[in-house]
Parts: sequence; structure tokens; C-alpha cells
Amino acid sequence: MTQYTTEVTVDFCFSPCRTEAEIDELPDAYDPIECNEIGEVRLHQLIEDELIVAMPIIPMHEDTDCSQGSKDVVVGEIEPAHEERPNPFAVLEKLKSK
Repeated sequence: MTQYTTEVTVDFCFSPCRTEAEIDELPDAYDPIECNEIGEVRLHQLIEDELIVAMPIIPMHEDTDCSQGSKDVVVGEIEPAHEERPNPFAVLEKLKSK
């Protein structure tokens, strides 16, 4: 197993707010961040949350960076459809011709 590294970039623009009225008056360019009882923002928690949300759910790499080469991993096979399924709209075609 090889280590996967990626760059995570997050752009955000927060504004501290104490009340719902401040949140309502906030321009759309800003995201509100709630202050605690003494007007402080938990900056560490805010940055951690933003980075967690920005991380890719599934690690992906370019095909040229693939260390597997010709050893592609395949899980199961999909069998081709041998029989042709009936068109579900065939009934509507009969009604249209009447």
C-alpha cells in the first residue's frame, strides 16, 4: 500500500455574529460564524471543520501517476445482456395509434 498525498485548498470568508439579526444583515459574500458567550470564535475548530469538508471523499490520482501500471484491479464482471428487454413505452405507442 502506498501513501496518498493531495493538496487541499479552502477559500472561505467568515464574519463573526452574535445574534440572528446580525446574521440577517450580513452580506451574501460572507458566511456567518457564531461567537460564544464572550464573543470569541473557536478558530481551531472552524479551520478543522473547513478542511474536513474540503477533503476528497475518495482519493483519486491521474492515470499517468498510477503505480499499478498494467495490473488493473477488477472486482467482478458484468455480463452483457443477451436478451433484449421489451420497451416499457410500447403500451403508450399502441394508445397513440388509436
